[in-house]
Amino acid sequence: MMNKETVKMLRLSHGLNRTDFAEKVGISRQLVVSIEDGHRRITPRTARLISQAFALTEEDLTTIAVLKEKLKGAE
Repeated sequence: MMNKETVKMLRLSHGLNRTDFAEKVGISRQLVVSIEDGHRRITPRTARLISQAFALTEEDLTTIAVLKEKLKGAE
């Protein structure tokens, strides 16, 4: 499942602030803040909206999250 680090990494890699990311995805800025701060989980609906906004599959986003965790553990 996609996690908060994946959301932040995706947002930053596209040079978006939280407001622009929220508008692109079609969610509120507050939801982006809550997800990135770890206060809210990413629902299947939100994951789908993020995937569609960036032309990625949900599997792509899950793979990115897994890869990031593996790289983090190798440090």
